[in-house]
Amino acid sequence: MNYLESTPDRHGGVVVAEATLPNTIEEFGERLEPSLTHWKSQSIKLVWLSLPAEKSTFIPVALAQNFIF
Repeated sequence: MNYLESTPDRHGGVVVAEATLPNTIEEFGERLEPSLTHWKSQSIKLVWLSLPAEKSTFIPVALAQNFIF
């Protein structure tokens, strides 16, 4: 499975690596959902997602997965 790259944070969550985000909204969607399932299975409590302006089209995909901006 090709998960979004992330690093653990000190609060029991993960920070998604902004520099390694996919280039297309389709790939982002394809990787976000399984990544969330994977992190949940590992008892990750929080996912920090920072999106640069050029990837702002990804926001609706993240909102559909219950992200808050």
